[in-house]
Amino acid sequence: MKDFSLNLLCKGANHLLPSTLESLKMQSGSFEILLLDGEGNGRLQELAKQYDGLPIRVESASACNQAQMMNLGVALSQGKYIQFLEPGDRYISQYGLSFLKELIEKEPHLIVARGVSQEAKSHWL
Repeated sequence: MKDFSLNLLCKGANHLLPSTLESLKMQSGSFEILLLDGEGNGRLQELAKQYDGLPIRVESASACNQAQMMNLGVALSQGKYIQFLEPGDRYISQYGLSFLKELIEKEPHLIVARGVSQEAKSHWL
């Protein structure tokens, strides 16, 4: 069993997906990547082929809204822990997944992490 199932909710902004997959290439540890295809145009299959070093599965979710995509991701995940990402999300450290695993093993609890968009940052400055 993999430690993590990384579910990418791919419905719009898929042009940002390569930056996410590039950041995942740097991660160590045991994980799978589920690309939940909310558009159903077959482009994600082609993109996944370019990352043959990553454990990627593409699953159709074209008739799903975001909540349904997340439920589908949970049902299809084979990892011990599940994380949801969107195209453009990246780990800022190559140790992101190993840090999360270490944190969970020390004291397991629900961990919710969310990135900050550039738009949100500009409101804080």
